[in-house]
Amino acid sequence: MCGIFGLYSKSSSISQATEEKVSEHFFQALHHRGPDSNGLFISSDRKSLLGHLRLSIVDVESGIQPMKSDISDTIVFNGEIYNHNELRASHDYNFSNHSDTEVILSGYKVSGEKSFNDLNGMYAFAIHSERDNSLTLAVDPLGIKSLYLYEDDELIIFSSELTALAQYIHAMDPELLEVDDSATYGFLQQGMFLEQTTPFKNIRKLKDGSWIRLSSEKSQGSIVYNSTFSEKDSLKDVVESSVERQLHADVDVCLFLSGGIDSSLVASIVSKTKKIKAFCLAFDEGDIDESSQAKLVAEDLGIDLEIVKIDPENLESLFEEALLSLDEPISDFATIPLLALSRKASDSYKVCLLGDGGDELFYGYTHHKYWNHKLLSEKLLPKLVFKSGLYSNLVRFFESSKSNFSKKVATFLKLAYPDGISYGPFTHYDNYLKDNLYTQQSLSSVSQLHGFELRNFLSRKLLQKSDRITMAASMEGRVPLLDLELYNFSRMFYNPENCIEKGAGKTPLRELLSDYISNEVYKNKKQGFRVPLSSWCSSDFGSKVRKHLLSCQFISKFISKESLSNLFKEFDSGNESHSVRIFTLYSYSVFMNNIIK
Repeated sequence: MCGIFGLYSKSSSISQATEEKVSEHFFQALHHRGPDSNGLFISSDRKSLLGHLRLSIVDVESGIQPMKSDISDTIVFNGEIYNHNELRASHDYNFSNHSDTEVILSGYKVSGEKSFNDLNGMYAFAIHSERDNSLTLAVDPLGIKSLYLYEDDELIIFSSELTALAQYIHAMDPELLEVDDSATYGFLQQGMFLEQTTPFKNIRKLKDGSWIRLSSEKSQGSIVYNSTFSEKDSLKDVVESSVERQLHADVDVCLFLSGGIDSSLVASIVSKTKKIKAFCLAFDEGDIDESSQAKLVAEDLGIDLEIVKIDPENLESLFEEALLSLDEPISDFATIPLLALSRKASDSYKVCLLGDGGDELFYGYTHHKYWNHKLLSEKLLPKLVFKSGLYSNLVRFFESSKSNFSKKVATFLKLAYPDGISYGPFTHYDNYLKDNLYTQQSLSSVSQLHGFELRNFLSRKLLQKSDRITMAASMEGRVPLLDLELYNFSRMFYNPENCIEKGAGKTPLRELLSDYISNEVYKNKKQGFRVPLSSWCSSDFGSKVRKHLLSCQFISKFISKESLSNLFKEFDSGNESHSVRIFTLYSYSVFMNNIIK
């Protein structure tokens, strides 16, 4: 796990002053991503600059970057290539070390960008070739690792982190950093920035599973992983090999265990061959604390489990740190306890395994199983009901009630809403916003919904959260259930029909887990990871957040003080769902204040 950055000049050479300014800024801004070492490369024609900060995981002694190949290609690389040993054996190349980084260089020497299709891992990298003075940037098919790009007529600047890049651009010239209003309304509606957008018009995220080649003529292409599984392989074969593959590291590995299907499955497979330490979170609020389920799983598997609790006195500082660490605004506040967990684990470990991905690949979310209700409501209810705002009014009415039954009705209405995705912070609440430049994408099938979620919810929210928060604690978070072999296997053989049975999703993973742990453990109901957001919003810290929002210039562009005051009043009157909207606005405010100080 590392940090990378760089600059490509389209015409003139990079001056000594620019080289020093860029390297000084990014080495400081990205230091937390690579505390072990750093390095800088500038090409002979001085049109390409590459920087690297390293957290040593594989080949600790000799994997220093920037790294050169035997034909003077130079790479900076962030991530892990899990099949690097297999690829190493197949490459005709004079290797000088045992790192996965050199395997990328050896493949690039032989077959250029086509070699990227053989990489099973999470990665973002830049390769400069002295052969034609080109610079190639690439990110993995799921976007687990990110690259953000700023481009103007003269240059392209890239970075592992949006914050570091935006701060540099703002320091160059504040006028260059123009807020993207449409993308921001999309964030308020969906809880994440979508596709390649960011809060700024001239900074974009490199598309998942793509590469671009910068030279006298720009070219680009897609990365589609070449799977190696066979038709004879079972789901159990592929899952086990995925977990075992991602266990490999030259440092100790730990596990984050929630007690749910996904993390329990990972724990079960690991415990068969390796003694591993697990960490889980506990809350004082009994209705959301599920540490007891994690204890049951750990006891059943014989795993050493350490339980971590958040000290209420540290909530405010932890909240601020988590929001800043996310690197872009996201409406997901499980980041706060995840940071506490990562901080504790990082005292002894550099790598942790996470259970992310099972719901996305095997249709495990509630709205997946309610898709038929969407189709039914679309057939039975006149379109005028949705266009007139009556449906949204009903959602708001039931959600504002203190009755648990009414809140369940509101949830059902949102799940059954036929016109696209309906569970973002301000979906059905856009009447509070000054405008709405975001047009919701129409999704007419569950496959379209699934595709939208993989491109957005998975890449821009779930993986962004786990990668950035673990990295903030100088840890590498790995997601074995999103190993590219398993990802391709699930896409080929699994669909809603064989994943959703008897009102429950993720059936293949549930059945697989039953092979490893006792029935009474795996059949226990888990609610999904939640945080006491409403309690936090009612606390002294919540009062500070509200006061801050009323005076924030970045928030006033999108929501008036009157609408904000109404949100606060309705929350105090019992509409606890407003806590999500309040903290979503706060997430955006904290991010923007960190860029434009």
